[in-house]
Amino acid sequence: MNNATLMYVIKNDNVIKNLRLEFEPLLYIDNCTRGFKNEDDFINNYYAKDKIEKFIEENGNNKGKLVISYAKSVDSKEVLQPLYNFKEGFSFKDDPYEGRITDIERARKLLFNSKNQLFAKLILENNTLDRQLNKMIDLTEEENKFITEFGIKTIYVNNKFYVSFKSLFKYRTICTKLGCIRNVYQEMLDILKSRLMYLDDSTFYFYNRQLRIMMNKYDELKNNISITNFKTGKVKYLKKYILKKDNIYYL
Repeated sequence: MNNATLMYVIKNDNVIKNLRLEFEPLLYIDNCTRGFKNEDDFINNYYAKDKIEKFIEENGNNKGKLVISYAKSVDSKEVLQPLYNFKEGFSFKDDPYEGRITDIERARKLLFNSKNQLFAKLILENNTLDRQLNKMIDLTEEENKFITEFGIKTIYVNNKFYVSFKSLFKYRTICTKLGCIRNVYQEMLDILKSRLMYLDDSTFYFYNRQLRIMMNKYDELKNNISITNFKTGKVKYLKKYILKKDNIYYL
């Protein structure tokens, strides 16, 4: 697996200083942090707590935060937030007999839910899957006519209509019903899952991890929707509340 770096970062007067703490596979670092409630809980129990405290003292007692620098490839690095309070582990394969399921499969099922637009919005807002969503899938003439009526762009090449995965997700955020593109949408999700499942272990785990974070965010937003709706009974108020809070999520 590709290694990641767990760092304590302090930003002071536009000067950023890093304290390197761990250089291990991303899964190892996640397993170190995910059992703790939050960053403070982790640091208080961390074997190098004194090292962090000394680093803070050397930098004017300015506190920073823990981040993970992860190299997806030689020319691509991402700054990730550590995982906290993740009680359930990650599965590397779907095994219904053992009751194990990958987060990729959980995300596929959630995205196919015809009543759910919120998770599709989260996928589009997050750039994790951008490279995968640039792929194209062909449409029948009927499917093309149907989807372009909603402002979705398609292309016509070699006597076939094509639409990008990202555009299908965009349609999903506009309409609650899939209509005649139900089959092509399902096929797109199956292709996307297949592509992710056959990646190398490091990249596969990275996508599982990021999808888990998005699904947790989805659950949090969904719970806020349910609680607010129960307390107020006002859908219009709820819609304004979600838009104002997150700039994108709405019913």
